[in-house]
Amino acid sequence: MDKIAKELQQLVDTNEMAGGVLIVRKRGNEIYRNKWGYMDIASQKPTEYNTMYSLCSMTKPITSVAILMLEEQGKLSLEDTIDTYIPGFVNDKVCEIEVESDGSYKPSQKYPADMTLDQLMDVMHYVPAKRKLTIRDLLTHSSGLGMGGISQHYMEKVNKYGDTLSTRIEKWKNCPLDFQPGEATGYSPFANMEILGRIVEIVSNREFSDFLNKKIFDPLEIHDITFRMNNAQQMRFSSLYKREHEKLVYVPEEQNEFLRESKAGYYSGAAGLIGSVEDYDKFTTMLSNGGSFHGARILKEETVRRIYEETGEHLLEFQPGIHWGLGMVVFSHPELLGAHAGAGTYGWSGAYGTHMFIHPASGISATFGMNRLDIGGAASPIARKVEELVFDTFGEN
Repeated sequence: MDKIAKELQQLVDTNEMAGGVLIVRKRGNEIYRNKWGYMDIASQKPTEYNTMYSLCSMTKPITSVAILMLEEQGKLSLEDTIDTYIPGFVNDKVCEIEVESDGSYKPSQKYPADMTLDQLMDVMHYVPAKRKLTIRDLLTHSSGLGMGGISQHYMEKVNKYGDTLSTRIEKWKNCPLDFQPGEATGYSPFANMEILGRIVEIVSNREFSDFLNKKIFDPLEIHDITFRMNNAQQMRFSSLYKREHEKLVYVPEEQNEFLRESKAGYYSGAAGLIGSVEDYDKFTTMLSNGGSFHGARILKEETVRRIYEETGEHLLEFQPGIHWGLGMVVFSHPELLGAHAGAGTYGWSGAYGTHMFIHPASGISATFGMNRLDIGGAASPIARKVEELVFDTFGEN
């Protein structure tokens, strides 16, 4: 048994994951494909290559490509301010102090310890934003919007089930920023890409889901990436699990917040898509091939290079050794993070364990799927293991 198969099967045997799928390519040619475990443990239904997974934040690279497509067509610029497309979206006030996503902050006389987020919002002093937000700020997670405790709490208070991209983002027009645009970084789990999805709608004059279908999925012959599954896809949808007492425990479908919102018609540019590894691999391969796949050109080669060569107004590290490119993270010094990906690798992950990455220098690309609620998203140890196994196996060939 090959090392990849053995180690990923061990993760199934030790209840680290219920099942998984991995497809690896080198310069566009498939060099590895395998699957493990079950899409549903109770029924012993095995994982298949077309098993559907909640892609969660692996939606973000697709949204980013949609924006870059429109830029290529001359319909927008990454330097455009957001209010160019969404009038009144100015967000001109910035929190005086930094409040982390978990609500923690450095206490002071003005802001005593242990204030709730509601209390902080009531007493927070805001300073003027030095400039307006741009599309580049959103793509590179340097906007300060939805990236800390205050703006996230603001959005959670105004968001409602049944929102559309249009109605929800209208509510965010006066949301305070967590830091000055372009001057810091971190991660915007929802806000940045939701706004970009809405800009796609406005600029293209199409509903976001329709744009993705017509301009990305149909040309790539992708049939199994969607916001709302049909009956056949639902039958192939992987159950979601969490790990408790060294066992995997089923998480009822209604607890999948991304699935619940998509069913209500909210097409999240940040986390809403559901899809198979087999079809997402076509998207990954398109990027690895310089923007084309099986004759369908989605982006120019120079635009694909910009994804991992460009960044925000300043080069800011998201974590040691990695920074944001245009909508995807770039491993400039992976060893500082303890990662085994080759330097220059770019890609992103989903909250439930899905993962994709591309190493331009070697031509290696990989797409991986699994479904576990508490795996840690981009910090998933299984994602790191997949990178290690792929580069150890194929990196020198």
